[in-house]
Formats: sequence, C-alpha cells, structure tokens
Amino acid sequence: MKNIKFLLFGLTILLINCSSQNAIKYIHSGDSKLNLGDIKEAIIDYNKAIEIDPNFAEAYINRGNAKSKLQDYIEAIADYTKALSINPSLVLALSNRGRCKLELKDYIGALNDCNKALSIVQDGFSYAIRGTVKICLKNYQDALSDFNKALENNYENGFVYYNRGIVKNFLNDVEGACSDWSKAGEMGIKQAYEQISENCNKIKKPISVSFECSNCNEITFRNPEYVSTLDGEEELLYISIVNRTSDKIMFVTVKYRCLDSSGIETDSGDFEFDGNNHPLIGANSTKRKSVGLKFPVGGKIIFDVEYKTWPCPTDDPC
Repeated sequence: MKNIKFLLFGLTILLINCSSQNAIKYIHSGDSKLNLGDIKEAIIDYNKAIEIDPNFAEAYINRGNAKSKLQDYIEAIADYTKALSINPSLVLALSNRGRCKLELKDYIGALNDCNKALSIVQDGFSYAIRGTVKICLKNYQDALSDFNKALENNYENGFVYYNRGIVKNFLNDVEGACSDWSKAGEMGIKQAYEQISENCNKIKKPISVSFECSNCNEITFRNPEYVSTLDGEEELLYISIVNRTSDKIMFVTVKYRCLDSSGIETDSGDFEFDGNNHPLIGANSTKRKSVGLKFPVGGKIIFDVEYKTWPCPTDDPC
C-alpha cells in the first residue's frame, strides 16, 4: 500500500514538472514574439502559460510587459499585482508596476513601488524609474542622484542619459545636460537631438572680456554667457550707466568702437540714456533697461561717454 502511495505521489510530481516545462515553453515563445513586435500573439502565449500554471509569476510579469507596450497600463498593473500576490519580493514586478503608475500620473503610487523595490535590492532599473518620478514631482536634485545610481548599477540606457540631461538642464548645468543628451542620441534616443538643437547649439565657451573707457564716469557691464539675449543674438554685452556725479543728468551719450583680436574695427556707433539710466531707442520705442552690443570674440570695446546736465536757472534749484 505504501508503494502505491509513493508511486501516485511520484506520478503527481512528474505531472507537475511536465506542466511547468510546458508553461516555460509558452513563456519563451511569447518572449520571442514580443521581441519581434508581435505583441498580441505574445499575449496569447502568455495566456496559455497561465492556463497551464496559474501560479507562474513570471508569466504575469511578461504579460504585463506586453500590455504595457500596448499602453494598456491598467491591465498591466493588474498583472504585476497578481505576480506580487504570488511573490511579494519580485522587484521586476514592483518597478514595472511603478513605471505604469508613472504613465497614469499616479506619482505617489509609482514612488512607493520604486521605494519598495529598492528596499529589496539596489537595482538600476528601479533607480531610473524613481528618478523619472521625481522629475514629475519637481524634486530635481534627488532625481539626479537616482539617475547617477542607475548608471552606477550598470543600467546603461539611453533614456537614463536623456532624463538626466533634463534634470541637469533644470539645475542650470547646461553643459552637463548637453553631454548627456549627446550620449542619449548615440544610444538611439532621437528626442535627444531635439533637446540639443533647442538648448545646446547656442552655447558659447567663455570669452576674454576686454574693456576700455576713455572718458567715463562709470560703466557696469556683464557678458551673459549661456543666456538668451535681448535681440536673440549670442554673446551680447549689456551696459548700463552709473551716475557718480552730484549733477542732475538729463541724458548720456555713449559712443563705442568694437575691435577684434587684431585691432581691426568691426562695429561702431552710439546710443543715449535718459537721466534714469533708460536707453533711448528711438522716439516711438519702448524704453528698455539695457542695450546690447555684439562683443568681438577675443577683442574689446572702447567706450566714450558724454553727460549732459539739466540747464538750471540760478533762481530755480531744479
């Protein structure tokens, strides 16, 4: 009698093993179809694997991945949740569920899934998803840290570089952002080139600012490196006048000559400021706070400044 029971038990084990092997075959078949872009046929194979073994967590994860590719995020989340009910420690199910919640703008839910995944194992993919969530939550410094950790954990993915570039741009590290976008573009992320075109092509390296003034009270200026300029041009020098005299200034005339690195004049002209340091750009123009000149790279601008005071009768203190 014992032998019969043992035999029956043995047959049961054999049947279970055969069942699992058949489910795995459908999983592999589904994976191959998914990689070829035949998503609906892949889902059919995953369905068959689940019919054979309803507790096969990997089948639910892979079917969730396929549904996610079809942007059926709610159904994908249901599959990841089912996988987690079978095994709560499946990091891939947690991080992928977080990715789908991110797509549905459930940022807190996505963050919770990523945090739980990372509490189980330091996984580059989970860091990458959490970094993207933190961009949406406008937590840029922590997002940068997560993308760095994703790369440190060998998750070399173009979207990581692309999103890290977005973060660096928000943090005013434009040069770092452009470097990341360039890397992302090399890895096949076409959107990276759009960011480069929009944000990087106008960047200029720092130039040596040379300044001379032959007849000045005081002129202050700045060279707006990496900053959009008044007229949409690059490397404009903005100047403003600071009145250090006790006279009441009616207006100031500024004459200028631009010389290149060889001392050859490239531009010259003049403009006027009123007594409140507003440039006068024609009678019908709106007054602006500063006037821009295109700075000669490696050269200098020579200014000549003339003041005109208000005429004041002796009996009128002005």
